[in-house]
Amino acid sequence: MISRIDPTAPVPTQARQAQMQLDYLRARQDEMRGNGARGAQGPAGEDGPAGAQGPAGAQGPAGAQGPAGAQGPAGDAETKSVSIALFAETDAVSISTGTTGFPINSTLNGRNVTALTAVVATPGTGGTTDVIVRRRRSGTEVLMFSSATKISGGGYFSANGVPDTNNDDVATGDTLYVDVTAVNNAPPLGLSVVITFSGV
Repeated sequence: MISRIDPTAPVPTQARQAQMQLDYLRARQDEMRGNGARGAQGPAGEDGPAGAQGPAGAQGPAGAQGPAGAQGPAGDAETKSVSIALFAETDAVSISTGTTGFPINSTLNGRNVTALTAVVATPGTGGTTDVIVRRRRSGTEVLMFSSATKISGGGYFSANGVPDTNNDDVATGDTLYVDVTAVNNAPPLGLSVVITFSGV
């Protein structure tokens, strides 16, 4: 509806008249369009489903190297062995003091004698055959075992001798001898020994 001008109202200024006319025209346009007043904003709708995952990004650079792990335990020391024939296979073993020595060279220097294995070709009977190692160093001799290796009657071999830890070391220039200090009641035939060195 168009408002009528009150004849008793004060006359508006030119600027005011222009504004009133503009307001009047806007009101008329709204009436013609049928637009009511703008309502309040409605509530937000529910979230839609998540989109598909995008492709993986490029791999980043490698990280810094971590600290070194603890050192592992030391491995077993290398062992070396030498064999010596004392009696031929058909010869009866007898008590004897070794006269042919085994010289120690630089490859064995600093090692320790850790075992003495004695082997016969034909076993004896009764009692034991006892074998031990003797070391000569600068003219001085010592036994390298606190107890001899003993082959029992009927046995072919033994390695039960116990090294003397105070005298089991060897150095370049030493000479080792093998002594037979006892034999079976019926002596065995043939005798060979193996001396084992460990360390370094």
